[in-house]
Amino acid sequence: MNCSMEIGNECAAGTKLIMLAMSGRTSFERRTGARETWMKEAAPGEIQRFFIADPSGGEAADVKHKLEEEQKKHGDIVFLHGFVDLYAHLHLKWFGALTWQQRHCASAEWVAKVDDDTVVHLRRMDYWINKKFRQIADDHPLIFFGHMGGSRKPFRNSDSKWCVSRKDFPGELFPLFALGNIYLTNTDTVKAVLAHSPKTNGFFLEDVLYSGILAELANVTKSDQQKHFIWTERKYDCVGGVPTVFAMFNAANRDQFGEYFDYLKKLSCKI
Repeated sequence: MNCSMEIGNECAAGTKLIMLAMSGRTSFERRTGARETWMKEAAPGEIQRFFIADPSGGEAADVKHKLEEEQKKHGDIVFLHGFVDLYAHLHLKWFGALTWQQRHCASAEWVAKVDDDTVVHLRRMDYWINKKFRQIADDHPLIFFGHMGGSRKPFRNSDSKWCVSRKDFPGELFPLFALGNIYLTNTDTVKAVLAHSPKTNGFFLEDVLYSGILAELANVTKSDQQKHFIWTERKYDCVGGVPTVFAMFNAANRDQFGEYFDYLKKLSCKI
């Protein structure tokens, strides 16, 4: 497959955190929700890029123009060419996102995968990076931090949306992997994982593929930090007077982005 990308705005020198989000061509409201809520609290050196692939047949005539206007206004979209923007091509989109990071943002200290329906409390995330994750990474230079899932059987039913063939993954259980809503790594880990990508068959479960299978080939440490990366039951821990959780997901529209971000901001701890 002959693929290419439109570079978009490159990272500035001194970028600490680059957040990469795979986004659908018509997910205008999600991208707007992210920009108008949690991304407004980004500090200098914290940036996000959205990755969008080619249209499929039947796309509304105005979508391309709306995307061009969106990019002209915000400059945070990278267009990937050579494959259609489909669920079945998520692994290609993520490969494109990581390749872009290595070529145009390799100086970033931290790299995060952040789905376009995920809400992040960036100041709290930065606190835990400095308080906890950095020290762990000092001892394990190649590492993924996230909510780790593992010991899951692949779906083999060909009628299932999530079917994975034995050709793509012959094993009976997936390896430990970071759930793809949000996870954190660094530039060296991305480089190591990409170096092993020719050794596997690609398939659409990109979190399993990159943070699971390829991470094992690259001898990457997988650090399960569920209490930081997911909050779904309105329960949370506190350590040293600071809430541990800094992310929620499944925000569908602008109002939900605001609602979820307010939840995260209002969390408090008893001293």
